[in-house]
This record gives sequence, C-alpha cells and structure tokens, in this order.
Amino acid sequence: MSLAATRHDEDLALLQLIMEGDENALAGLYDRYGEMLHSFAVKMLRSVEEAEQIVEEVFLQAWNKASTYENARSTVYTWLITMTRNRAI
Repeated sequence: MSLAATRHDEDLALLQLIMEGDENALAGLYDRYGEMLHSFAVKMLRSVEEAEQIVEEVFLQAWNKASTYENARSTVYTWLITMTRNRAI
C-alpha cells in the first residue's frame, strides 16, 4: 500500500471518530493539516490573524460536518483546503 493510500485511510478513520464525537481525532486532524491550511490562508489573506480565524472555522466545520465528507469526490486534505479557500474568499 502506498504512503498516500495509508494517509487517506488514516484520514478516513479520523473522520469516522470525529463523527462519533472524539475530540482527540479532531486534534489529530488538526495536527496533520492545521499548519498547511494556516500557511495557505496566510498567503491568500496576507493576515496571520485572519488566517488563524479561518483555520479555526474550518476545523469547527469539519467537526460539525464530518458526515458530509464524500470520499469519492476528494481526499480529506482537498476537502479541508477547499473549505479554507471558500472561507478566505
């Protein structure tokens, strides 16, 4: 199994745990992607403070909407980066 496939499987497991209310899983997802999303948001917004707010909102949305993630449409990272982009716009 490739590293990408393993990462994707781990991401799906985290989302499943998030849907079950596991806050540690959300923290794991944040540890995995928070810095990348923050860097992306800073580049878009040119503001560290606004980027921090966007990332917080994205992870809150991930917590509330984990069940809406569609595995066939994108990776978890793509789902998160799309939410970040949409909020930044």
